[in-house]
Amino acid sequence: MFNFMNEKYHTDNLSKSDKKILAYINKYPQKVELFTINQLALEVKTSVASVQRLCQKLGYSGFREFKFELSKNLKELYKKDQNSSNYYLSKISNIVSNISIDDKNSNILVKELTNGYPNILLGSYYSGLPAYYLYDGLIDLGYSANFATNTTDGEHLLNTVLDETTIVLFSIHGLLEKYRNYWRVLLDYKRNSTFLITMNKESKLQDYFSHTIFLPGISLANQFPIDPQTIPMLYIEMLLNKIYNLKN
Repeated sequence: MFNFMNEKYHTDNLSKSDKKILAYINKYPQKVELFTINQLALEVKTSVASVQRLCQKLGYSGFREFKFELSKNLKELYKKDQNSSNYYLSKISNIVSNISIDDKNSNILVKELTNGYPNILLGSYYSGLPAYYLYDGLIDLGYSANFATNTTDGEHLLNTVLDETTIVLFSIHGLLEKYRNYWRVLLDYKRNSTFLITMNKESKLQDYFSHTIFLPGISLANQFPIDPQTIPMLYIEMLLNKIYNLKN
């Protein structure tokens, strides 16, 4: 875990809220590097003022200066790792061996995707990549599907679902707070054919889905500022091959 702490400041002097914010920064420094102060406050479930106060307690004028120092520290860490590419590839190769399409929920997903009823595939930002890949593959195999990677298209699709529609949401971290404001209507559905595909086994979002498929690799995902899609994309490729083999 990253440890970003001004040596002149003691954690004993930090409030409970301060420690909560700092714990998130230490766990996801690469993500925080790309956050605005509003995004960080939303992720930690605190106020913008609380984030600003913490930065000032740590000796910075505000979040902007704090984030500049964070970026500088991260760059120094990257320089020390001359084999970062090899490190990433070795981690990926270890994770790949743990991907499975033979678990109970994956088998149910295959059945639901190929039952002849419409499929809606969702994923925001980078998670839109596996959603689109699954859509493209299903269309090529002759199955009905639609996909969305933005709020407007997602809301439109979700307003057209039938009782038999299969809904699949891709989300690396499965953050419930994000979807309370983004495709909120998705959380209100009570159907037997909704699937969450995530890496986060602690995701509270899973409570809103009838099935959750957990992919390996959350520890690697937490180390990078951009959600890695290698594992979800490989999972979908394996899933599509299984659907093809069953069809033929």
